[in-house]
Amino acid sequence: MRSFTVIANFKAELDGKGARTWIEAFREEVRRVNLAGKTIVLCPPYIYLEQFKSRLDDSLPVYLGAQDVSGHDTGPYTGEVTAAMLSGLADFVIIGHSERRMNAGEAEPLIQKKIYQANAHDLKVILCTEKSEEYRGDIHCLAYEPLSAIGTGRPASPVESYEHMETLKKVMPAENYLYGGSVDKDNALEFTAAGFDGLLIGKRSLDPGHFLKIVEAL
Repeated sequence: MRSFTVIANFKAELDGKGARTWIEAFREEVRRVNLAGKTIVLCPPYIYLEQFKSRLDDSLPVYLGAQDVSGHDTGPYTGEVTAAMLSGLADFVIIGHSERRMNAGEAEPLIQKKIYQANAHDLKVILCTEKSEEYRGDIHCLAYEPLSAIGTGRPASPVESYEHMETLKKVMPAENYLYGGSVDKDNALEFTAAGFDGLLIGKRSLDPGHFLKIVEAL
């Protein structure tokens, strides 16, 4: 039996009320979903991690992830959220997301530092990329993110995407290989059928019902 990982990346979309509404709806609906062979990772904004953690059922394969992490350890780095701070709150962390690369100018040297920090504090790395890059350290999930599909509603071809992932695998080995970019409940199965081990969901994760339909589809 194959296993799948489905990650919800809420980005900067939830305010306090929205976060409470989301996690309460998810708590109710997830009980009706068959989660056999499936791992769910929820990545809310930093400030909601503790709130989400207090509302999750420990008996379910549902984990928390952070949307980013500092490349620094401790020190005079105002505004940074370090891996040490996240340890105990999150199990996973997204690193190298295309929006961080575009909006914050992140490049390979900083991404490498973040991987080191996550590894040092036992956070499982979800590394996002569109192209072949070489990194050292442990990568739990490698997510292929074609820029043309991020937030556009136009997913890439599942088969062509997995063929590209086969190229990425050669230089970036990971435990799981995911696809991210305009995934919804109607096309989710096409990507795992093509060979992916799971999905990184952005916009569609903001509706807990739709997100769980994606989980159910696999």
